[in-house]
Amino acid sequence: MRILAGASALGTICSWFGIGGLNCTEGFMSCLFSSLFAPLLFLLSFGLLFWLGFLVLTLLADFILFNLALESSLVIILETLLIGGLFVFWGFYYDYPLWFFLVGIYVASQWLRWKTILHLLEQDKTQA
Repeated sequence: MRILAGASALGTICSWFGIGGLNCTEGFMSCLFSSLFAPLLFLLSFGLLFWLGFLVLTLLADFILFNLALESSLVIILETLLIGGLFVFWGFYYDYPLWFFLVGIYVASQWLRWKTILHLLEQDKTQA
């Protein structure tokens, strides 16, 4: 009886993660693998594809905005709004929360990039 109660609880937990219709009585690992399969498939296919596309878009925006002689902080803010905005739009449009995860990664990488640029500019000022 305890085994059936545990399997039922595991099935309920799996259904919380959006695995409706999956029979999770086979074991925890099969339930866990099936719940992680869709996000991993997304990250390994669409995630990498779009990440490379946004990397190219970032490099193109860098080239254009830095050639306009804008300040580096403004360039990074504009890039983050443009590209992060596309991630957020697609997250709402496709109703898929992993886009928001990619927004977090992108914003964090832009923040690190901004801090590095500011650090390099401070070093140039002290050496001059």
